[in-house]
Amino acid sequence: MVNEIVIIIVLIILSGVFSSTETAYTALSLIQIKELEKSKKKSSRLAAKLTQRKDVLLTTILIGNNVVNISVSSLVTTFCIKYLGQNLVAYGTGILTLVILIFGEVTPKQIAISNAKKIAKVMSYPIFFLSKILYPLVFIIKAFGNIVDRVFNKGKTKGLTLEGLMHVVDAAEDFGVVDEYESDLMLKVLHFSNNPIKTIMTHRKDVFTVSAQTTIREAFEDIVNSGYSRIPIYKDSKENIVGIVLVRDILKAQLTNKLDEPLSSIKREPIFVLETKHVDYVFFLFKKRRLQLAIVIDEYGGFSGVISMEDVAEQLLGEIYDEHEKSEGESIKEVKGVKDLFIIQGDTPFIYFCDEMDISYKNAEKVGTIAAYIMGLTGDIPKEKDSISDEYGVYTILKMDERRIEEIKFNRVRDSF
Repeated sequence: MVNEIVIIIVLIILSGVFSSTETAYTALSLIQIKELEKSKKKSSRLAAKLTQRKDVLLTTILIGNNVVNISVSSLVTTFCIKYLGQNLVAYGTGILTLVILIFGEVTPKQIAISNAKKIAKVMSYPIFFLSKILYPLVFIIKAFGNIVDRVFNKGKTKGLTLEGLMHVVDAAEDFGVVDEYESDLMLKVLHFSNNPIKTIMTHRKDVFTVSAQTTIREAFEDIVNSGYSRIPIYKDSKENIVGIVLVRDILKAQLTNKLDEPLSSIKREPIFVLETKHVDYVFFLFKKRRLQLAIVIDEYGGFSGVISMEDVAEQLLGEIYDEHEKSEGESIKEVKGVKDLFIIQGDTPFIYFCDEMDISYKNAEKVGTIAAYIMGLTGDIPKEKDSISDEYGVYTILKMDERRIEEIKFNRVRDSF
């Protein structure tokens, strides 16, 4: 009788061990797994290795747990019949169910959630050896599970997605692991390669250009007053950009008495990029060509605008102003004292707007700017004081520059997301 009671207690303990091990391995975060991989302890590295084959790991644990629970249930039934009588079998089964629920499931799993890493390390070798012993059975069960998985999960993607990674960053901010500035920077990095050039370029209407036939002497004053250090030059038409002139080359020309030569004599070969290319593409192009200004062209080869290394850097660090630029403030500014009311610049990238407003909008990177999104909603060029609404809130046009939206008031509706 004593031996049977000891065996039953041992089996209940084993049930708790298997339950805690299962929870510990499933509760491990990506960061914890990386820490285990880099640890000097063999048990830690083995635990990390086991997480790479979660199908084998979980199948092994579940087989062990089920064998233990079925065995203890059979032993309790036999024990009741042998020593307590057939009439008490139902009571014995009920008590066993409660004991397993408390000591074999709930309590071990609660402990495992708080000590996942420690339990994973301790149980790495026992689970590894058990998986080798049970391999034939594990292989059969895993194969059947894979067949079922293919049937019900056909076409579904697995693994970590960009959206999931963004949720991890948000969670890290909520738990105080990173501050708000660092969280914003990480989100911008994640979207860096998705931003099309046309959303951040300076439109040709606002680009300062000079004719290539103009002499350095004639252009000197205008170039200095412009405040730009790199100036596109054109031939015959402003659509035909033929080069880039650097201020430092103009100063060299002044020192060598070449002021009467045309700007074309000191031009640098321009970098041409399509407006549909992404920011990361032009960033690596700048590094390769060692020139910090590119000419943006449309699908027909026409001059669309310019993009600089500063424009690229601002996608990560926010607006950067030099001595010649006047600060225009933040592109998205919350109105003080009014909840969920914002003033937004029309050239704000739509994907940045979605991040700031915590909006999940499909293909946001393809829209361009917030102004382009609003024009898409109206299907026409709006007027000042016009209001347009969507599921996220109400957009009111505050300022127009001819046919271009310059400033918008956005009243967010939180109930929609």
